[in-house]
Amino acid sequence: LSLAMSSPTEENQADNKHQFTWTEQEEAALVRKLDLRLIPYLTLLYVLSFLDRVNIGNARLANLEEDTHMTSAQFSWTISIFFVGYCLFELPSNMMLKIVSPAKWISFIMTIWGLLTVVLGFCTSFYSLLVVRLLLGIAEAGLFPGLVYLTATWWKKEELATRSALYYSGSSLAGAFGGILAYLITKLSGFLGLAGWQWIFILEGAPTVLVAMSVWFYFPDNPQSAYFLTPREKLIAYHRIERPPPEDNKMDGIVAGFTDWRIYVFMLNYFFGVSVLYSTSFFMPTIVRDFGFSAVNAQLAVAPIYLVGTVSSIIICLSSDKRKERAYHLVISDLITTAGYVLLSLVEPLGWRYLAASIVQLGINSRVPLMVSWLNNNFANDTKRSCAIALMISFGNVGGFTGGQVFRSEDAPFYKMGCLINATCMALAGMMCAWMKVNYFEENYRRSRLNQQQIEEEIERCGNGNAHSMGDRHPFFVYYL
Repeated sequence: LSLAMSSPTEENQADNKHQFTWTEQEEAALVRKLDLRLIPYLTLLYVLSFLDRVNIGNARLANLEEDTHMTSAQFSWTISIFFVGYCLFELPSNMMLKIVSPAKWISFIMTIWGLLTVVLGFCTSFYSLLVVRLLLGIAEAGLFPGLVYLTATWWKKEELATRSALYYSGSSLAGAFGGILAYLITKLSGFLGLAGWQWIFILEGAPTVLVAMSVWFYFPDNPQSAYFLTPREKLIAYHRIERPPPEDNKMDGIVAGFTDWRIYVFMLNYFFGVSVLYSTSFFMPTIVRDFGFSAVNAQLAVAPIYLVGTVSSIIICLSSDKRKERAYHLVISDLITTAGYVLLSLVEPLGWRYLAASIVQLGINSRVPLMVSWLNNNFANDTKRSCAIALMISFGNVGGFTGGQVFRSEDAPFYKMGCLINATCMALAGMMCAWMKVNYFEENYRRSRLNQQQIEEEIERCGNGNAHSMGDRHPFFVYYL
């Protein structure tokens, strides 16, 4: 993003862009280098984030509720309270990316949430867990918007969904290997007088602090600060990204972000998807246990389910980028998830229920990277896009709060009500995506029919005669479908 790369030298580079050329082979080699250098690192950050966020579900199977004397309803509140802090601090944290170095800010908040995860291992009551989980949500609020911001700095519009899916697959990997890791860690139960669930928090929080230190020194904020690129590669990396013109007034971008009605559609759509995603992530170990597995074996049984979600997410997003299309891929993913939850609510044999849970993961994991990429594609002004991302993610994560209340213990072992609620949410989300595609198509068609006089009138009316500040409102801007 241009705000993250604003030095006089870079502005001169942008002015002289037409004088700088490169070959397709050079660009392809650069993209491979960026993928190999940055994607594994971004994925690791998100794995740690999601693991520290959802490991309370694995801790539950290791007698967390019994040792802290919590009821099932209180456990649900320890899940939901995380998203109160997360939602309230997501926008302020996103704005911090414009004040301090993104890498430094991410390193700082990672250190805080890693330490808080360790502290969870020493909580002895419902209320102490509640307070620390609230603080954990505040600390983690800045990571995902930061990753979205950085991704748009390095990769083109048509490359975003795949790259987002690759690092977002960290959520599925955290679910898959988090269960295996929790299974192994619980073997330490009794060591140094600590229970297995305490060791889960301690040993999964400590690595986050160590990785946070490496982010401070290792991760580059932009191509110009990338130590692994040659001077020519830095120029190619900078110039190949389509960047909005410099903004005269950043407040205009913020106002535009709050007043564009489409962002509120994105927010509601994202809310439905995130509600289902988090209810699935937090309660899948419990749901699988109630298939008939022991608590220990349930930790292992969830791993293949999450691996299915990882692979399907990458495949769907690769297809989306290749075809430069978002809505149909979202609709298909939502239909798959809906079908999975409907099936899970209807069948009782263990094999069928395990298949249904796998179908749920087959669809749900591609939704977030597709939604984030679609928004990134269709909001051109830099500050407006940054504001829109924060609004969508912060409001959407209210779904994490509601998702913590979907699967109630009184509905065990089949959780029919929770399954039907999630199926309804995904059906509504899919219909909204289809409607948005139609709306974008109609707007693109309208703009393509404008004559020169109408274009000038629209620029005067919507941009006060300043075409450079219009962003996605410009008549020449074409929306991604």
